[in-house]
Amino acid sequence: MVVLLDAGNTNMKLAYVDELGEIVQLTIAKFYQLIDSVDKLVYGSVNDSLELQSILTACNDNNVVLHKVSVSPNFNNLVCGYQIVENLGVDRWLALIAARDTYSENILIVVDAGTAITIDVCINDHHKGGWIAPGLSLMQSSIIDKAPGVFSNNSITSETFGTDTPSALFHGSLFALVAMIEKAVQFANKLAPQRRSSLNIILTGGDAQILEKHLSLKCDVNGELVFIGLKQFI
Repeated sequence: MVVLLDAGNTNMKLAYVDELGEIVQLTIAKFYQLIDSVDKLVYGSVNDSLELQSILTACNDNNVVLHKVSVSPNFNNLVCGYQIVENLGVDRWLALIAARDTYSENILIVVDAGTAITIDVCINDHHKGGWIAPGLSLMQSSIIDKAPGVFSNNSITSETFGTDTPSALFHGSLFALVAMIEKAVQFANKLAPQRRSSLNIILTGGDAQILEKHLSLKCDVNGELVFIGLKQFI
C-alpha cells in the first residue's frame, strides 16, 4: 500500500492509493492500524510537527520507504515561477502539478483556501507566481483581536451587506477574498496570449465551497488536489 501525506500549517491529511489507482481518504488512527501493510509513504510538509515526526518514526520502525517531495525548478513540463524554488511552499507546488495534470485550460488559477489563502497562476505550463493572504477565519480573527468591540457568530445568514457586526465582518472578509481571486483572473488574462486562451479557477482547502458560491466566474472545487500532486511521485 502507498500512503500519501499532506502536512499543512494547521491540519495533517492522509490518503492511500487503492488497487484501481483511486485516492481514498485515511484517518491517522487507521494509518497506524494498517502500517504493517504500508510499503511507501509519499509526503509533502510545510510544518515539521511532532505528529508528523511520530508518523515518520513509525514508518522507519516498520521499514516503510519514505519519499519526501520538494519543490524543483520544473516537473514534467511545468516550470516553477519562483527564482529560489525552495521558498515556494511544497503544498502550492503539488497543487499546481495536479492542476496542470488534471485540467485542460491553458490558464489555471489555483486557489488553496485554508488558514492562509494562496493563489497561484499557471499559463501554458509556466507558473507565474502568486499571492498569499490571511484566510477567511484568520482574517476575521485578526480584526477581533485588535478591535474588542467586534465579535463573530457561527450562525450567519448569507447577505450582500451585513446587517449586524458578525455578518459584516464575515462578508467583508469573504468578499475581500472573492475580489482577490477575480483580480488575479484579470491580471492572468493580461499576461496570457489573447488567441485561444481558456481559463479555469480551481479551488481547494477548507473554505473552497464557500468561495465557490460567491464567485461569478467558472470554477471547480477539488479537495484532492494536493493528493493528486503527491500521487505523481509514487
